[in-house]
Amino acid sequence: MKFKSFVSSVATALVLSVSTFSANAGLLTWNGNEIEALDLNGSYASFEEFFDYNNAKPYSSDTGFEQDDTVVLFIAELNNEYGVFGTISNYFSGSVGALTMAYSGTDGTMLFVDDPAEAAPGSISFTYGSGRSDGFLYGDLFDTEWDFTLDFSSPTNIDGVQFVSFDGGDLSGAEYSALSSINDQYIISNDVSGNNSDGLPINAPGTLVMLSMSLVFLSLRRGNS
Repeated sequence: MKFKSFVSSVATALVLSVSTFSANAGLLTWNGNEIEALDLNGSYASFEEFFDYNNAKPYSSDTGFEQDDTVVLFIAELNNEYGVFGTISNYFSGSVGALTMAYSGTDGTMLFVDDPAEAAPGSISFTYGSGRSDGFLYGDLFDTEWDFTLDFSSPTNIDGVQFVSFDGGDLSGAEYSALSSINDQYIISNDVSGNNSDGLPINAPGTLVMLSMSLVFLSLRRGNS
């Protein structure tokens, strides 16, 4: 009886651990649409390294997801931190353009702006020549509840906004959303109110469930012997 009671207690604790783990893992969304983060772990030392500004492409980012005359937004994860990447237009083939972006966040920090002279607290006025891109990087975001809100205005040669989601967190799993209006408000969120996240790989719950089931099965066998 003592053994069965012990096993039952351990199994209960494991199940509760799974529930707590799932409850603490956030759900990444943009305007209510689920989005998966790009996993940079093991490949890059920082978000700035992946942004790759003014390196291979002068005065432009080089994430590989830039699109002509389009605002492209996506999330990456590195060392349990999230970064929101924004690129505007594309190196070599994009048009000359301009765009004002007002932003606010319940958490986080603006880590990088292509041209710091364009930035002011809570807003950025992007201007760029033909064959150049512009952009930003917003970070210091963790797996807690947060919102990052963007409002665009005064666009010149901007067709719209696209989000990129990464199936399984892989570069090869990149999927672009349909083009959305530049006039819409965009809210990027991490919801930790009980939803599970596809933004970060989570393997621990499955392991805990299997261990819990094994203990229960062992208890039943011992009781029948």
